[in-house]
Amino acid sequence: MEDDEYRGMHIPKDATVISNARSLTWDERHYHEPRSFKPERFLPKPEGAGETLSQGAIFGWGRRICPGRYLANDMVWIAIARILAVFEVQKARDAAGNFIEPSIEFVTNLTSHPKPFPCDLRPRSEKAAELIRQAYDMHMANVGA
Repeated sequence: MEDDEYRGMHIPKDATVISNARSLTWDERHYHEPRSFKPERFLPKPEGAGETLSQGAIFGWGRRICPGRYLANDMVWIAIARILAVFEVQKARDAAGNFIEPSIEFVTNLTSHPKPFPCDLRPRSEKAAELIRQAYDMHMANVGA
């Protein structure tokens, strides 16, 4: 490696360069209304319907792409599937029984995540509640609590 220049910026030899993934994922050229919660934008598109940003924007590129990206995607999918299998997930309700519309706000750091918001998680059944208790007890036994 040696010194380099990119768009007029000097990059010294051995410098660590970190891509601004957030700016890529908030780019209007790739995502219409990027600040809006629209999970359907990640569903497969019909051929010729336009491209979206690859997951490379999240996991890196080239030789230094995250080797755990497949595991990370699979673990998130498994976690969500397990939550939805045993819980009904709904908006929280106020004292009058009206749904509380959560505000979509984010905490921003190196990574970004939603700010806490009220929601209603209820076991889907008594059998689901028992599975949840068993999983909790097993977890607590393993962490030494």
